[in-house]
Amino acid sequence: MAKKVTKPIDVLNVNPSEFQWETFISNIVNGKYILVLGSEIMLSRTEIAECDGDSTKLLFNSVKEDLIDNNHIGRDNRAANFTELSYNVPDINRCIRNMVNEGLEFKIGEMSHELIALIRTKLFRVVLTTTTDPYIEVLMREVWGDELKVMDINSDFSSSEFDFDKYYRDDLSAFITPTLYYVFGKASSSKFVATDNDAIEIMAKWMSKDAPHNFLTYVRTKRKLALGCKFDDWLFRFFWYVLQGNVRDLSLGEVAISLSDSSETDNKLKTYLNQSKIYFKPDAREFISQTLDNLTAFYRTEDSRLMQHRNVGGVFLSYAHEDVALVKLIYYKLTEIGIPVWFDMRRLQGGDEFNQEISSAISECRIFIPVLSSQVQADFEENNCRFYKDVEWSQVQTLINGGQSISVIPLRIWGYDVRKNAEHLPDFIKGRTIHDLEYQTINELIFRLKEMSYK
Repeated sequence: MAKKVTKPIDVLNVNPSEFQWETFISNIVNGKYILVLGSEIMLSRTEIAECDGDSTKLLFNSVKEDLIDNNHIGRDNRAANFTELSYNVPDINRCIRNMVNEGLEFKIGEMSHELIALIRTKLFRVVLTTTTDPYIEVLMREVWGDELKVMDINSDFSSSEFDFDKYYRDDLSAFITPTLYYVFGKASSSKFVATDNDAIEIMAKWMSKDAPHNFLTYVRTKRKLALGCKFDDWLFRFFWYVLQGNVRDLSLGEVAISLSDSSETDNKLKTYLNQSKIYFKPDAREFISQTLDNLTAFYRTEDSRLMQHRNVGGVFLSYAHEDVALVKLIYYKLTEIGIPVWFDMRRLQGGDEFNQEISSAISECRIFIPVLSSQVQADFEENNCRFYKDVEWSQVQTLINGGQSISVIPLRIWGYDVRKNAEHLPDFIKGRTIHDLEYQTINELIFRLKEMSYK
């Protein structure tokens, strides 16, 4: 008898009538979420229709077809997943690894447009992937460049690719190195999850004393937005326990996974989620689109507020517009304790009048903070013409050369190599004590500013 096919439904961890978009978006913008991704949400349903947008299905179909073409299994083989396929092909992990390393190309153009847009917001600096293919890594490398830190549960225990080298306090977490963690390992390496037995072994590792302690400590302090992570009931429960540290508490996160009424194990998971007051949403991709729409509305409101409440005579933040999301967080941290800040919103405005407003704000500022990032490094290396360095930095250099007293605190965020690029910096930055957010907290910056008489 043919298996009944029903439209999948997705899961969101709130009652729809109680879901607070404003709070949800504000928490995302303020770095309170990590993103947890699964294969269901990875690919475009139109670009690769045969796998319904699921990257694991694409990998499975490719491996199975290759095995058929090479006469390792018959075309009548009914295996529907890697666990079932492993019964006929004992070295299935090697077949998968070969396909990832040599058979498939992983292109951003094949990926979910909604997911691409979400990652490009740069609002999720820590992403956990339950996929073993490299699609999300390719995308995040495009977004973050050399800043991206890639980690793997199967890396050497003492490796920096296995665990954070320190515990990141909450006041620093919004400025953490962009990180992608392969929760189930990478298919391009020697060990990763393909079958149920692999999943059992990896879950045992995550729950053992050999788990990445600093990383898990960080993850458990954050809210989780999990999209497309479709597991069997038993695996989901273990996985969520690892993330939460408390199997009875799903409160610190939102979940979107497809469940089918025709599946017994899905119904068990659905019951479990219902008991935890989980809201079922019809389409995770639609939820991402709604999130992006609400982010746009949030920024429109915030940008208007910032334009009305810029403060001259205090701190001036100078940055490449690609870093705006992070610089906004810095702005919020400074202004919430009363430090006057002029925050340049030129990404929304331009023209001679606005440029004159920026020039006046620089002339009146007491502290000038140039933000040093990977984008700044690239701009100098490629000799790009950029407003922040060609106009703002040049004006500060001219004012200081003319005898005006302006304190300068260079602020380094991840990706800027100070030693390598020292010769590119203008004289007014050279020799200054750089505040390095990789090793120093934003609160330490605030303390430094308060010492300069800002209360």
